[in-house]
Amino acid sequence: MGLLFEQLRKSLSSSQQQICFDDLGAGFGGKAAAQSCKPLGYLVRRSARRRREGELLFRLAKFQQPRRCLELGTHLGFSGLYQLAALPQEARFLTLEGAPEIAAIARQHFRHFGYEPEQLVGDFAGLLPQLDLAAYQPDWVLLDGNHRYEATLQYARMILPFMPAGSLMILDDIYWSEGMRRAWIELIQEEKVSLSLDLFHIGILFIGRKQAKEHFRLPPFYTNFTA
Repeated sequence: MGLLFEQLRKSLSSSQQQICFDDLGAGFGGKAAAQSCKPLGYLVRRSARRRREGELLFRLAKFQQPRRCLELGTHLGFSGLYQLAALPQEARFLTLEGAPEIAAIARQHFRHFGYEPEQLVGDFAGLLPQLDLAAYQPDWVLLDGNHRYEATLQYARMILPFMPAGSLMILDDIYWSEGMRRAWIELIQEEKVSLSLDLFHIGILFIGRKQAKEHFRLPPFYTNFTA
């Protein structure tokens, strides 16, 4: 499936279709961005999930086999596609996106490959309190939506109490800004976090493992997609 996802990326990378949306996250360098209009091809090249990172998500999900997934930041759907390809058939996948225009494009991409994940659109700070996280009990969380210090900590701390032992929380772009770096440092000290892996582009938190707290910093990763 990975090659098919990359064929989609290639077919979209030169698209001049204009996408106008309100960016509810953070602009370049951690500064807030307002209304933005960009060619679809630019968004694919500039901010869609890169292949090697998608491959890592696939491998992690294939190993972990989560049943209740939560993604903050659908974007164009490439992260979701790599995760969905690895999940067991009975798994639920709930993805949140701030921009309706972006979410609609992602929905097209999901359906193109036969996936129908649950999608919610809106500001994460407003959507998360509406979710029954106590009932959902997410055992796989990807935070890739609002790259600000306060927002990252807020979302993570809203979700962490409801994650069962053995879960994974994955944070994207942990060195994207000083605020993201600070948020990462604080999150690895959370009581429920027993093990953390710093892969530079991505940080992984292991929740509730019965072991002494440990933190590992590894070189930037390189993977091969074999599925």
